Amino acid sequence: MENQCTPEEAETVLKWLMMEEYSQEQKDLINRLFSNRPGISQPQASVLQQRLQKGLENTLQKIEEKENSGSKLKKLPWLRYAAILLAVVGSGTFLLLQQKGSSKPLTIAGNIEQTKQIKTDLAPGGNKAVLTLGDGSTIVLDDAKNGALTQQGNTKVFKLNGKLTYDPANTKNDQIFYNTISTPRGGQYQIELPDGSQVWLNAFSSLRFPTAFTGKERRVEITGEVYFEVAKNPNMPFKVTIGTPSENASEIEVLGTRFNIMAYKDEAAVNTTLLEGSVKINQDSKAVLLKPGQQARLQDKSIKIIDHVDTEEAIAWKNGYFQFTSASLQQVMRQLARWYDVDISYEGNVPERRFGGKISRDNNASEVLKVLELSKVKFRIEDKKIIVTP
Repeated sequence: MENQCTPEEAETVLKWLMMEEYSQEQKDLINRLFSNRPGISQPQASVLQQRLQKGLENTLQKIEEKENSGSKLKKLPWLRYAAILLAVVGSGTFLLLQQKGSSKPLTIAGNIEQTKQIKTDLAPGGNKAVLTLGDGSTIVLDDAKNGALTQQGNTKVFKLNGKLTYDPANTKNDQIFYNTISTPRGGQYQIELPDGSQVWLNAFSSLRFPTAFTGKERRVEITGEVYFEVAKNPNMPFKVTIGTPSENASEIEVLGTRFNIMAYKDEAAVNTTLLEGSVKINQDSKAVLLKPGQQARLQDKSIKIIDHVDTEEAIAWKNGYFQFTSASLQQVMRQLARWYDVDISYEGNVPERRFGGKISRDNNASEVLKVLELSKVKFRIEDKKIIVTP
């Protein structure tokens, strides 16, 4: 862990980690190392990874051979965990709460090096979206080239460096068209609205908006998950209309702020998390005002305010991470389903597990699943499906 070993010493450590008779000592050592130590720095990780690469591949091959031969390794989860620990690189961290009530969560620092790829895998999502214009025609943005895409009225539409932008010229007496940008499962996209507001769409989301903002307010409609950085204009309030899982419409009113709305229909609640500024949430006859660091959870026509939420967790997807705090297995798998464009099915009596921490969304699905498997849950990938088993 301090980057002091020679390649020969590293190979010795790896061989020792394969010996079942020392499983308890291995477990104690790993717990001790990771309970009080920070993650490995990037320069150390790079050198360490190079030194251990060859030995690690040999170790993983031995584990796979024993599994394929039918040999029962009672301590296999610890052997696999020990091997993965030596493959850590990068800057993320991921915590595994082995089971509900666990007193010492285990920590893996970094992203998993893809040293042993399973045959069937799923690539991560990327910048994918479809723009539906006011006349009903569509533009597939991931196929479109950078530059001018179209013009509606006096507003020109551009794609620049993977971002959709709107440049209204003279909006006075201009005909207003409504556009919709939609991301599929496995897609995300960024757009700059005609007023300069910046918007990010997560997978399986949509945003409906006018080609120019006129009148006394700026109004848009969303589904799925969307992050906003609203341009300030006190004279023209910005309003977002969303639909709850039960189709009860609600509205968010802002002046100038940064906030995230998660409103997927397969989630139990609609979560609005405020990072900066102020927003007012209107639901039927109820209205609540959010302060930075608060989250409003709208469920069954009631609004619950949560103080001191982890705002970084709420927008982790926008920054390229999966991040959880005591999330259930089902919550984790719903995020994976949307990002990797897969269906999820469960076989047998899958135990209840809670997960916390973060890992890069740039990883293939198999790399994320390897981390989750350390909590005594198994996964297999079949075509466009992830099957979860005990």
